[in-house]
Amino acid sequence: MDRELDGAPLTAPLLELDGLTVAVTVAGRSVTVVDGLAFALGTGETLGLVGESGSGKTMTALAIMRLLPPAARIAGGRVQLAGEDLAALDEGAMRRRRGRRVAMIFQEPITALDPVMTVGNQIAEVLVAHDGLTRRQARAEAMALLDAVGIALPAARLDEYPHRLSGGMRQRIGIAAAIAARPALLIADEPTTALDVTVQAEIVDLLLELQARLGMAILVISHNLGLISELADRIAVIYAGRLVEIGAATDVLAAPAHPYTRGLIAATPRIGGPRGRLATIPGMVPGFAESAVGCRFAPRCTLAFDRCRSEVPALAAAAGGRHAACHLVAAEVGP
Repeated sequence: MDRELDGAPLTAPLLELDGLTVAVTVAGRSVTVVDGLAFALGTGETLGLVGESGSGKTMTALAIMRLLPPAARIAGGRVQLAGEDLAALDEGAMRRRRGRRVAMIFQEPITALDPVMTVGNQIAEVLVAHDGLTRRQARAEAMALLDAVGIALPAARLDEYPHRLSGGMRQRIGIAAAIAARPALLIADEPTTALDVTVQAEIVDLLLELQARLGMAILVISHNLGLISELADRIAVIYAGRLVEIGAATDVLAAPAHPYTRGLIAATPRIGGPRGRLATIPGMVPGFAESAVGCRFAPRCTLAFDRCRSEVPALAAAAGGRHAACHLVAAEVGP
């Protein structure tokens, strides 16, 4: 991976995606949904992966975890975690890494948790599988984990079933199960979806506290720029499966280089901001089966010109250490 073009991580890379490509078979046809994605994430760092629904964020996370649906597959590239290519592992080897080296918080905890298992058993099975604890030891550790993620009366909650708990509590339980084996990398896919504002803030604070305590890296996936601004050290923006901008969170949010990033920020409501209708990005994210000639954002971009519609832009350096895949950015920087 070209270190000059990927928005360098804050520390030595823990996770490196190098040309990750994910394809889905639809009606007998192979369709690319993640297209040559490349970025790195440092140890103990948080990277925010941002984009509209349908941009390929969750498919990227599932590819890293090797949990893609049956119709999808990794069609190219590498997913290196601490120098080991997860994409090349057989399922048995990947199962041993999943939970221990990399874990995931899913955006719908009610569907991610097993409805017929108590929450204590769901956390305990991670500890039995990865740490070799006895059931008694795992139950005691599960209770400690529930306490660590802010569950009141953890001893009483061990034998509860997920449907009896609130959305915020289910999300905390999902976090407890994800961190049980102390993974080096935690993937959080829309971790505050469907939670009220107060609970969202609590989950953000919890993730920051756990990261400081455990030293894990976090890949947080969201379309919520407010959430990303609270959590992320750097931001990677993807559109229709392609990386369009990457850089320090403060730089990207304050002075975005790519027209798509600017559109996302302009469409974000702000407390105390001007009254009236929110800005919108015209059009919709293209379907992955549609033609992908040139810049995929060109049909929605008010700054597009002929070259945008015929040539895919490469990542180019922009001010502040950012990189953006835009012909206008490349023209400003020059050869």
